[in-house]
Amino acid sequence: MDGSAEKCNFKICEWFREERTRNSLIALTAGILFWSGWWIIFDVEAHHPSTPYLDKTHHFCGIFGTVSLIMVNSISTDMITTDNTSTSPCCGRLGARIWLFWGLFIGFSALIASIWIMIEHHRVEVDEFQDPLPLWPAWGLFLQNMFIFASSMIMRFGRTSITNNF
Repeated sequence: MDGSAEKCNFKICEWFREERTRNSLIALTAGILFWSGWWIIFDVEAHHPSTPYLDKTHHFCGIFGTVSLIMVNSISTDMITTDNTSTSPCCGRLGARIWLFWGLFIGFSALIASIWIMIEHHRVEVDEFQDPLPLWPAWGLFLQNMFIFASSMIMRFGRTSITNNF
């Protein structure tokens, strides 16, 4: 039995040997977080379709969080750091920085709005409604926006810039 494990030839998948592995794992993690956030809010709507305090307009927090994710991750790091006014189709480095600022602003605003809604939901007095309000809808809205925001930040700041060798 001595040395039998050494005779086994275990091949490591080539996908994990490339330097693109980090970007792939970051994209996978961010995608799972984004999917989980939206899945949570779908669960809230399925279990509590007529919650008196969680209005349908509160879903705009998640929509704005998704818009923020697209805005923040639509520009590359090179567009922010290098002065490429001659090759950029729009406003160059300044335009990319403004776009990133507004994307982060919208993302933070959506997260803060969901926290506000959650706190306001906890403050509602029991006397106002006949039954006490369930806490899951407010927490679900917060978790949705937290997962979308975390997905956006992981995708933005976790990736490395790799040049294509095509």
